Amino acid sequence: MLFANDQGKIKKLFFNPHIWHNNFLIYNFFASFTLLLIIWGEIIWALFALKGVDFFSLHYSIYFGVDWLGGPGSFFIFSIFAAVVLAVNYILANIFYDSRRILSYFLTCSIPLIEIIILTAASLVIYINWAGAPVG
Repeated sequence: MLFANDQGKIKKLFFNPHIWHNNFLIYNFFASFTLLLIIWGEIIWALFALKGVDFFSLHYSIYFGVDWLGGPGSFFIFSIFAAVVLAVNYILANIFYDSRRILSYFLTCSIPLIEIIILTAASLVIYINWAGAPVG
């Protein structure tokens, strides 16, 4: 029975039963999960649409131009970063919900905003690669 008490702590880390009775947090979770699916779908669609390109421009600066190139595998950096942000923020929101509820609200509100920024960045990178892709 050494681990009986620890299982409750681990379960509360990923699933706090009190947090799923709050509609605000539930709606934020589903909005951020929908945005995450859109980001993954956009990246996968872009990889199929730009399959003839060996290197992708992953960052563009108005001062230096393209300064970060990568292969098709490194194009997933946007979607992986969005998934990590979603997971870490919701784990922290589960931890802090009982003791610091306002921090939990700030963590869950920040996820859709961060994912909108990531979606915009991924869309612009796809546009840059689409405009520079060879025709034919």
